[in-house]
Amino acid sequence: MRGLLLYASTFPKTTLSYNDDWKDAFSNYASFINWDQYNLASKTKSWLMILPKIKRYQIILLLHSTNSNGEHVHPILRKALLYRQSKLIVFIGNEYNKLAQEKLKLINDIDADVVASQLPQDIASWMYEDTKAQVISVPHALNPKIFKPITYNNDRRIDIGNRSFYYPMSLGDNNRNKLNEYFLKHYQFHLKMDISTDPSERFNRKGWASFLNSCKGTISTEAGTSFLEKYGTTLLAIRKYRKRYPEATFNDIYNKFYANYKNPVSGKLISSRHFDAVGTKTCQIMIHGRFSDIFEPEKNYISINRDFSNIKDAIERFKDDDYRNKIINDTYDYIMDCHTHRHRVEDLLKKIDLFVE
Repeated sequence: MRGLLLYASTFPKTTLSYNDDWKDAFSNYASFINWDQYNLASKTKSWLMILPKIKRYQIILLLHSTNSNGEHVHPILRKALLYRQSKLIVFIGNEYNKLAQEKLKLINDIDADVVASQLPQDIASWMYEDTKAQVISVPHALNPKIFKPITYNNDRRIDIGNRSFYYPMSLGDNNRNKLNEYFLKHYQFHLKMDISTDPSERFNRKGWASFLNSCKGTISTEAGTSFLEKYGTTLLAIRKYRKRYPEATFNDIYNKFYANYKNPVSGKLISSRHFDAVGTKTCQIMIHGRFSDIFEPEKNYISINRDFSNIKDAIERFKDDDYRNKIINDTYDYIMDCHTHRHRVEDLLKKIDLFVE
């Protein structure tokens, strides 16, 4: 079987490790398919070579990076994809951002057969109900070949470490920023911490795996927004508002656009970073959430209330070596059993009738 795998990379060493993870996943776990891989962000436009060969492929994948933080599917390629004779699967990245309308347009322009969404199935079905595509929830997963335990947890030099993006005010959610700021400001816990939201201090995939192996624990929240929209109407309105009022604070924006928001749909979900921590056996301290119905509080992570009212108790539990190691070891076994990239690839291919034993 011959397949076409399309991705977009503009940096030689990306700090979005999941983009590399998904490329590796299909190469490693769908090896019965002979994959041709092309970078849609290449300055050489090497992807032009595939145009006359579109009809030869029996499966075509557009990975998250082709639409995540920018549009990389050229109009010429969109038109060519309509002449395919195979199933076309589009993985959608950053489903909460201002490009939501462009993502829906992409799906319809290329008449995608399958939308592989990071969202839970109920939310994904709602999000893409106006398309003709089959909608399948394909959350992130663990890449155990890269994210694996090297250093025994008790022997790690950092108690709590983290690298994350500073969440934009337009999402209407400040929990991740507040969590990072809280740990940076509170030293009474007597913990050695290495926490940063500075983009220049982020790691590539190998560096991130190494950093996690130096941390006993990490802090995080669910990814995404509590105010998911199909066409990003509110996010676009906020962008215009901030141009007019550049000094606006998070509270200003929240009170104007979200405080009285009617019938919000949650786009909160589990992210690749959560699985990276599991793979390296790094304990996660996180604000309570759904986590795509994959993680359970106190079973897979140490839970913090949204108002931080139980944070001292959470830290004491984290400091208990036996308690911490039970969580990380039990969670590692659970994820290895059913939430690796191999599981995701096999499950997806079965659902689209392309899996070969």
